[in-house]
Amino acid sequence: MRPLNQNEFDTPGLNAGFDLISLIHTFCLIVRCHVIVGVLVCAVYVQYVVADDLQLQVHLVEMLAKHCGLQKASQWSLRYNIPKNRLPPGVWETQQSLPPDLQQICLNDITHEEWVPPQSHCQRFYQVPLTKDKVHFVDTAETLHRCRSILLKEGVVVGVDMEWQPTFGRVAAQKVALIQLAVLDQVFLLDLCAGGFCEQPDLVGFIRTLFSERNILKLGYSMTGDLKCLTATWPELSEEPLKTEGLLDLLKVHQKIQCGRINQVQDGPREVLVCENSAEKGLSLLVQQVLGKPLDKTEQMSNWERRPLRISQIRYAVADAYCLLDVYSTLSSNPASFGLPADLRSITSGQSKTSIEKKQKVKRDKKTAQAIGQEECQGAQRVSLPHSDTVKGLLCGESPSEGSPPLTPQQLRVVCDNMLQGLGRYLRCLGVDVVMLENTDDHRVAAKLAQAEGRVILTCGQPFQTLRSQVGEGRCLSLDCSEKARDQAVRVLKHFNVQPTPSDIFSRCQACNSDQYVAIPRADMVAMLKEKGFLQDHNNTDHMFEKSCQQEELWLDDTLTPSGTPEPPRYATQCRWASLSGLDRDTMTFPGGSAIQLHTVPPALLQRIPLFYVCTRCGKVFWEGSHFGRVLSLFQEVLLIADDDSISAARPLTLAQNK
Repeated sequence: MRPLNQNEFDTPGLNAGFDLISLIHTFCLIVRCHVIVGVLVCAVYVQYVVADDLQLQVHLVEMLAKHCGLQKASQWSLRYNIPKNRLPPGVWETQQSLPPDLQQICLNDITHEEWVPPQSHCQRFYQVPLTKDKVHFVDTAETLHRCRSILLKEGVVVGVDMEWQPTFGRVAAQKVALIQLAVLDQVFLLDLCAGGFCEQPDLVGFIRTLFSERNILKLGYSMTGDLKCLTATWPELSEEPLKTEGLLDLLKVHQKIQCGRINQVQDGPREVLVCENSAEKGLSLLVQQVLGKPLDKTEQMSNWERRPLRISQIRYAVADAYCLLDVYSTLSSNPASFGLPADLRSITSGQSKTSIEKKQKVKRDKKTAQAIGQEECQGAQRVSLPHSDTVKGLLCGESPSEGSPPLTPQQLRVVCDNMLQGLGRYLRCLGVDVVMLENTDDHRVAAKLAQAEGRVILTCGQPFQTLRSQVGEGRCLSLDCSEKARDQAVRVLKHFNVQPTPSDIFSRCQACNSDQYVAIPRADMVAMLKEKGFLQDHNNTDHMFEKSCQQEELWLDDTLTPSGTPEPPRYATQCRWASLSGLDRDTMTFPGGSAIQLHTVPPALLQRIPLFYVCTRCGKVFWEGSHFGRVLSLFQEVLLIADDDSISAARPLTLAQNK
């Protein structure tokens, strides 16, 4: 197992920015459900991410203790040899009572795994009609030459698919780990992780020839993302872009099939590429609709860079490519029964002109918006192109059915596209669990996060068409990019019938999305600042920092009582409160490894602020101010304010962030 690569993740402790919690939650839930194959997939990947980082190892054990019990946490703590003083309560005692046969975690491949899966698996999922000897790994110049001689022939039909390492939102572009090329009687697996094979001089030339040959039909599903990953794998494909001819994207065919089904429904629109009575989506749904059984997607999020690949991974990779041949053959033999034209290739070519026109319209609209001007409001764009309420409703998709129960902000988990970061910040202000893509992240990252963590995708523009094909019904909403972020947030809350209360405001950290804080009294904060050298000349700095605070317009509450004993919060925010005992007073760091950002606290505030609030994940410091009132005013139309909330109007507790 290789250590964390700094190009793949920001820092070895993830620097409080990379949300490993979701990955560990997935691992824990699968362990609790006793899904054996899923346990292996997640355990291997968790081990790959955690590597030799002590902070992440401790975090993993804490989550295991919470979700899976002390025995499982004890086994992993023994595996990593975590110091006794870093273990959660009860883990050390459980370690001492574990019998020898339970003191080790086995992460080896499933023993005696056969190529032919169990009968129960065959009855549930699509199976490739090939024996293992028909699957060939291509990882040398010799095997590549044999692959070329079979595939680069006029009239050949090739199923194309690719796999890459799951990244969970921290990598701008993924590099391909495996390319699957399937023909009628065999499948070739191009192993780009094999030593030196990716640098083979003939490999890129083979890829260029394959994709540019008009007389070789290449079948894929949602190939746009695959082609982007190819470009990330070989920089020369950026300098001289890959030419594609003879490529049939079955995603377009699937959309045609689903649109035909939708037109037969009289109740109104339905999401394309999901089925109302099926849990399947995307390619798996197409395979189920055409061939009768879905794909087994268990290995989708497994570690595709680890070698050797497991038998179940190879089966998955082969099936993803070969099923395209079977689907194409079945659809071509009887296209009318699926509402398709006789020539399936005409579907893609017939839409090309429309796609070009749509792109040109988007560019024109973008230029118009820029001409009107942009006005930042927490990262939101100024309203430029008005829309009717009807159009805006359609942009968001179907509204929830009448009478649906209201949700709390904590029950809504979303991932915001990098075009909607302003919206994401507003939703966090109101307590919604929000993951925001980085500016360099590909849109496919949103789909993977949504699938792995059960989140709803919030996006706008053309990515909606691709993203909604990869997640379930109602799990992807398209918003109007020309709306202000505040208006987008209101629209999302109403769409999902989310009813925030004043106590939800600032219940999540605006920097990292955590909902856990620790309260630090003024006396402790003074001691910390002195210890770390931020109050070395306190007598001469009060005036300077007081002026600095006025310039930064912190809008602090004048009615605060500078008493020696801090008053408890008058407003109980919907967040988790951690004990100050968990703080390492020597390093001023929390168990997760983040240090308190003491340098952001102006000493002049100490005379006026009795209590500070610190995010335990990233160390950001907050204090009372007037931001609460401004957020309350912005979202008063959607806030659920009870009679006992009236105190907030007089004197709310505000977690006002130092800017």
